Amino acid sequence: SILAHLDAALAQPRLPTSPVPGTEPVATLASSLASSALPREGLLELRHLLEAAGEEPFQGALAKLSSRGRGALVALLTAGPELPRILRREPLRRLELLGDSLLRRRHGPAELLAAVERLLPSGGWRDGDAVAAAIARFRNDQLLRLAACEFGAAGERQSELGWIGGQLADVADVCVEVALATATSAAEARFGVPRKEDGGRCGLAVIAMGKYGAQELNFCSDIDLLFVYGSDEGRVGDASVSLHQFFSHICRDVVRLLDQPLAEGRAYHVDLRLRPEGQRGAICNSLAGAEHYYEAWGSSTDRLAWLKARPCAGDRALGQQMIELLRPFVFPSAFGPEVI
Repeated sequence: SILAHLDAALAQPRLPTSPVPGTEPVATLASSLASSALPREGLLELRHLLEAAGEEPFQGALAKLSSRGRGALVALLTAGPELPRILRREPLRRLELLGDSLLRRRHGPAELLAAVERLLPSGGWRDGDAVAAAIARFRNDQLLRLAACEFGAAGERQSELGWIGGQLADVADVCVEVALATATSAAEARFGVPRKEDGGRCGLAVIAMGKYGAQELNFCSDIDLLFVYGSDEGRVGDASVSLHQFFSHICRDVVRLLDQPLAEGRAYHVDLRLRPEGQRGAICNSLAGAEHYYEAWGSSTDRLAWLKARPCAGDRALGQQMIELLRPFVFPSAFGPEVI
């Protein structure tokens, strides 16, 4: 068996250049790993992957990959323990992510959202645990795909890969949007619909801050979030909770869905320290409340934090309104010592 050949090769002090005899794709893959920068580690990861997938199913999946896809697989198996661990959790499905139709291009929001929805069981949008698991699986799928694009891009100009940081932010946007939709649906079913004084719906915006706001994420970045809602003036359903309590409940649920540890690992570590008053502050603020805070107590640190801010989920028009309201604060017409 292939596993027996790999075991025999790994038991030798000096690895053979052809650990698996033959010319089929798995033998070629093993030879490529044997000549890589981390040959023993790569062959050991191949062994684990074969064990997880089964020899015949793995050979079938490998045969469907192009030379580019197989080269990406070599890069993944020699990139440290985390990416191979993700790959072998669902080896056959995730090998499909290395197909030419999915590699080498930036996926749009609709395509990314459809990928999350395919991971949800029927009726899963109403099940917070199922949504959290789908978000984590989706994020790992995309991490694997994008790592294959970047790490398997031997000989390509780095300028051709500049879209990858932006795509990592796109993936995070979809995860936040799905978490927000799930949390909002659950809150409205429990408390009712949030209304402003004029009867219109009161919205909630999620603002991406820092590297996330600038779409400059790397493969292990956390995400900096800030939450703002439309108004404190209004009511929710039968008025059993205030608008602030209602949106605070949603925001806590969003963080839980994104940041809870699961079998797939947590989707993201969520950092909320850039909100008004930092760790001591409320998890969310109304538009007027946030504006008042920055006008009265905003610091140079707050000003810098908002330089890269952008709406990433929820009521994006509201998020953009928050950014416009703070423009005089972020870019004051006069700079004195207190600004610096």
